[in-house]
Amino acid sequence: MDKKYPYRLVIVEWEDSRQPNGVWRWIDDLPAPAAVQRVSVGFLVCETEAALSIAANLGDTESDRLQCSGVMDIPKRAVKKVTTGLRTRVLS
Repeated sequence: MDKKYPYRLVIVEWEDSRQPNGVWRWIDDLPAPAAVQRVSVGFLVCETEAALSIAANLGDTESDRLQCSGVMDIPKRAVKKVTTGLRTRVLS
Protein backbone atom coordinates (compact mmCIF):
# COMPACT_ATOMS: atom_id res chain seq x y z
CA MET A 1 0.00 0.00 0.00
CA ASP A 2 0.94 3.62 -0.44
CA LYS A 3 3.13 5.11 2.32
CA LYS A 4 0.37 7.42 3.56
CA TYR A 5 -1.91 4.40 4.09
CA PRO A 6 0.28 2.03 6.11
CA TYR A 7 -2.68 -0.11 7.17
CA ARG A 8 -3.74 -3.11 5.08
CA LEU A 9 -7.25 -3.27 3.72
CA VAL A 10 -8.76 -6.60 4.79
CA ILE A 11 -11.90 -8.69 4.49
CA VAL A 12 -12.63 -10.52 7.76
CA GLU A 13 -15.00 -13.49 7.76
CA TRP A 14 -16.14 -14.26 11.27
CA GLU A 15 -18.82 -15.87 13.38
CA ASP A 16 -21.19 -14.08 15.76
CA SER A 17 -24.23 -14.69 17.93
CA ARG A 18 -27.72 -13.96 16.70
CA GLN A 19 -29.50 -10.79 17.76
CA PRO A 20 -31.68 -11.39 20.81
CA ASN A 21 -35.38 -11.82 20.12
CA GLY A 22 -37.38 -9.80 22.65
CA VAL A 23 -40.77 -11.45 22.25
CA TRP A 24 -42.20 -14.17 24.47
CA ARG A 25 -42.04 -17.62 22.89
CA TRP A 26 -42.71 -21.17 23.93
CA ILE A 27 -39.40 -22.90 24.58
CA ASP A 28 -40.43 -25.95 22.56
CA ASP A 29 -41.12 -23.65 19.55
CA LEU A 30 -37.61 -22.18 19.50
CA PRO A 31 -35.48 -22.91 16.42
CA ALA A 32 -32.20 -24.75 16.87
CA PRO A 33 -29.40 -22.40 17.96
CA ALA A 34 -26.92 -21.41 15.28
CA ALA A 35 -24.08 -18.97 14.81
CA VAL A 36 -24.38 -16.19 12.22
CA GLN A 37 -21.68 -15.80 9.56
CA ARG A 38 -20.44 -12.20 9.19
CA VAL A 39 -18.18 -10.42 6.70
CA SER A 40 -16.54 -7.09 7.57
CA VAL A 41 -14.21 -4.89 5.50
CA GLY A 42 -11.79 -2.27 6.77
CA PHE A 43 -8.25 -1.14 7.45
CA LEU A 44 -6.44 -3.39 9.93
CA VAL A 45 -5.33 -0.71 12.42
CA CYS A 46 -4.42 -2.95 15.37
CA GLU A 47 -3.90 -6.63 16.09
CA THR A 48 -3.27 -8.37 19.40
CA GLU A 49 -3.25 -12.02 20.39
CA ALA A 50 -6.92 -11.67 21.36
CA ALA A 51 -8.50 -9.45 18.68
CA LEU A 52 -8.35 -7.53 15.41
CA SER A 53 -9.35 -3.86 15.11
CA ILE A 54 -10.55 -2.73 11.69
CA ALA A 55 -11.49 0.83 10.79
CA ALA A 56 -13.99 1.71 8.09
CA ASN A 57 -12.45 5.15 7.50
CA LEU A 58 -9.04 6.86 7.62
CA GLY A 59 -8.79 10.64 7.94
CA ASP A 60 -6.16 13.39 7.85
CA THR A 61 -4.36 11.35 5.21
CA GLU A 62 -2.03 14.25 4.33
CA SER A 63 -0.97 14.65 7.99
CA ASP A 64 1.80 12.87 9.90
CA ARG A 65 -0.88 11.44 12.23
CA LEU A 66 -3.78 9.52 10.76
CA GLN A 67 -7.25 9.49 12.27
CA CYS A 68 -9.78 6.69 11.96
CA SER A 69 -13.48 6.13 12.57
CA GLY A 70 -15.91 3.25 12.45
CA VAL A 71 -13.58 0.98 14.42
CA MET A 72 -14.74 -2.58 15.12
CA ASP A 73 -12.96 -5.04 17.40
CA ILE A 74 -13.40 -8.68 16.40
CA PRO A 75 -12.27 -11.45 18.78
CA LYS A 76 -9.75 -13.72 17.05
CA ARG A 77 -11.54 -16.82 18.35
CA ALA A 78 -14.51 -15.74 16.16
CA VAL A 79 -12.41 -15.15 12.99
CA LYS A 80 -12.64 -17.82 10.29
CA LYS A 81 -10.63 -16.12 7.52
CA VAL A 82 -8.77 -12.86 6.77
CA THR A 83 -8.19 -11.87 3.13
CA THR A 84 -5.54 -9.28 2.23
CA GLY A 85 -3.83 -8.19 -0.96
CA LEU A 86 -6.84 -6.55 -2.56
CA ARG A 87 -6.30 -4.97 -5.96
CA THR A 88 -6.20 -1.17 -6.34
CA ARG A 89 -7.90 0.56 -9.27
CA VAL A 90 -7.69 4.31 -9.90
CA LEU A 91 -10.88 5.84 -11.30
CA SER A 92 -10.48 8.94 -13.45
